[in-house]
Amino acid sequence: MSFVSHVQVGETRSRERLVRKFQSVRECALICVQAPSGYGKTSLLARLRREWLAAGACAAWLSLDE
Repeated sequence: MSFVSHVQVGETRSRERLVRKFQSVRECALICVQAPSGYGKTSLLARLRREWLAAGACAAWLSLDE
């Protein structure tokens, strides 16, 4: 189990459809993101976290490893 406080990501693909989908659930207490490795979960969450913190929201994530 690990807590991620700050992640720097390099050049990434734009995932505007996913970003818009997650913007609609910003008020949820918990959001679960599950996909195979390499699908951009960390990049997506890092972007959303930056945007939500800039907008004054609280955001954090917990990574669970096997």
